Amino acid sequence: MKNRKPIAFRSARPLVRYVDEDQAVIDTIVSVVTTKKDQDAPVDVHIRMTGPRGRVITVQKGVTLRDGAAMIRFEIGDPRRWWPAGMGDQELYEFCITLLAGDEAMDSWQTTLGLTSVRSPEGQSEGALLVNGREYSFQSIVAVDPDDERSVLPASSDSLLLVRDHFGPDILYDAADRAGILLIQSVPLKPRNDADFVVNREVDRLAAHPSLAGWLVGDETRFSDRIAHRLHHLDPTRYIFRTLPMAS
Repeated sequence: MKNRKPIAFRSARPLVRYVDEDQAVIDTIVSVVTTKKDQDAPVDVHIRMTGPRGRVITVQKGVTLRDGAAMIRFEIGDPRRWWPAGMGDQELYEFCITLLAGDEAMDSWQTTLGLTSVRSPEGQSEGALLVNGREYSFQSIVAVDPDDERSVLPASSDSLLLVRDHFGPDILYDAADRAGILLIQSVPLKPRNDADFVVNREVDRLAAHPSLAGWLVGDETRFSDRIAHRLHHLDPTRYIFRTLPMAS
């Protein structure tokens, strides 16, 4: 039986807190499992981002765990931003974070990350979102159901996709990232004991995707309010829609 590593990832969640043409600020929230009795221990992390055109960005920091979790914030200059199709290129970075014990790598976690900012305009303008500070207009909203998620990506970027009645799979979001298509993910949950666990899992899974424009939490009940609050706590970079935006 192999010896268990003294520390390993439970989850990692990179969030683009700010991005413009000059800089990007990225927060990475990590949760780890450790064999150490002290859950509030210092740990070293190494982050490597490989960008378009082969640019490599590396960051190494020491952080202190709090109940097995920590947040690592770092900045990069001259970021290559991700845009919806028709507004710019779909630039993607390979993101890898490694836990270190001295010079030895204990565990690594990697994903693809896009640097973008999607907001809802003041006044809830119909048929528009703000992407990297510029207005993005959409002419229609296309619902994505479980049966048609593999073939639903539109040929143009003037449609906003709504993933409803299920959490969209990685293959859908990966394709949307590459195609420059924005999606709103509905949260199809009913009151149940594992609701917070499911929300945590899905935010961890989807947060790095630049195609995720926001979360839709309907039915303003105490339960849905709690889910919306939880989503905002886990991912303050995404807008939480309480009603579906209207196409122009």
